[in-house]
Amino acid sequence: MNIGIDLDDTIINSFEDLMPYFAQYFNLDINYCKQNKYSYNNYPDNLKDKKREFIEFLRSHKLLNSISIKEGAREVIKYLHDNNFKIIIITARNNEVLSNAFSETKRYLDENDIIYDKLFCEHDKHKILISEKIDFFIDDSIKGLEYNVDACKYPVLFNSKINAEESTRFTRVNSWGEIKDLLLELNEAKDEN
Repeated sequence: MNIGIDLDDTIINSFEDLMPYFAQYFNLDINYCKQNKYSYNNYPDNLKDKKREFIEFLRSHKLLNSISIKEGAREVIKYLHDNNFKIIIITARNNEVLSNAFSETKRYLDENDIIYDKLFCEHDKHKILISEKIDFFIDDSIKGLEYNVDACKYPVLFNSKINAEESTRFTRVNSWGEIKDLLLELNEAKDEN
């Protein structure tokens, strides 16, 4: 089974880890940011035109390399890989976000012992899902899953602070343990057919 996995806020804690820097950079109260769910990918209207500026700040201070791994992600991904699941990480990070998105993301994953078979740094995940014949795609973006729903068999939403209150037709998972259980269940059902 080919598994496509988003990186930010699916494997790693980007939203929460970068929020304090967001608050500091824009001189906002951290509690205000938490209450309104503002961080690197969710800006108030009056700051949307400052997105590139903030991304440059993150890049120049190498803050994207300090983001923590979600609990259980490393272990579950290794387990799945060791049990013949093909792990394909598909991130929307590109050279507008990082000076060399592929090499910097690869270095981050390698330094943090995240096992994968392939890595794609591509905003258009749809074409990767099709070309890599992704069976199971995990992302924290409802909009992203809606756009890609026809490109994989099992789109799954990783629950986050941003999407928690939005209604969706997608199966939600709250942890990497739930992902493991769901994948094993789907794989077992596939083998029985």
